[in-house]
Amino acid sequence: MLPEGIQEFRPEKVDDLAPKEREVIEFMLNEGPKSWTLSSRELAEKADTSGVTVVRAAKALGYPKLSHLRLALADYWREKNEPRLDERFDATIADAPNGLLDEEIEVAMSGLKALRQRVSQEDFERAVGILERSERIVWRGIGPSAFLAEYAALFCERIGHRSIAITRMGTELADELLSLQPKDALVILSYGALQRHTEVILDVAEGSDVILITDDDTNKLVDRVTMILECGRGAARHFASHAVTLVLIESLILGVANQNKPRRKRSMAKLDRIREQIAERPIPVDGR
Repeated sequence: MLPEGIQEFRPEKVDDLAPKEREVIEFMLNEGPKSWTLSSRELAEKADTSGVTVVRAAKALGYPKLSHLRLALADYWREKNEPRLDERFDATIADAPNGLLDEEIEVAMSGLKALRQRVSQEDFERAVGILERSERIVWRGIGPSAFLAEYAALFCERIGHRSIAITRMGTELADELLSLQPKDALVILSYGALQRHTEVILDVAEGSDVILITDDDTNKLVDRVTMILECGRGAARHFASHAVTLVLIESLILGVANQNKPRRKRSMAKLDRIREQIAERPIPVDGR
């Protein structure tokens, strides 16, 4: 989903452009993501035209800024080129001639190295500080990410920090959002194209700190969240892997636990006592 005010790219309008303007847009479409970061001068050189023509091509398609055209093309290219789930699964299997376990280990190791480059120590410590200062951590995920959100909330409760997961969709999400408080810190797991429910959550959570964990390097929400942590989901165009996301989540929670050791020790001691009570007094089979 594109930011408000930026229209979708319509390929049929390219035919109405002047020849040189059309060449610019066709070049960007053919090059795909590699062209999204080029300046107007660089695009002009690549398309063998002038910077003025590049800007004129964008405006002729209804984009007052070149950056708006880049976002629209990126959104169009993603929708057009995103492989189906079964195709991604087949590609994952086909690219594992030496065995799936070895392949998945390699993918995870590569993802972890990328995570180290994308999330600096400074950003990590800032995120931990945001979470630790909150009265409650709210984790948001849907689909497979919903299970990560629920795991994160459980882990937080174990270290003594209040936490919940919100995982519903549709109108049921509204009931979950009723409980949001200004002193909550939200961690939103959002991958791929921006979806409407994420925008609604940000509207409701206005005033709260929000950390966005995403694989979308266009950062469309950069102005609406406190910070973004970029985290990939495995090899591009392959079946999504959440291994690296899980490492990031666990690291954040361990960081929060380390910030408040007395609270963590009290909570874990209480957990141990309750476990001991359960072990010594098993619940009868009939439930009484």
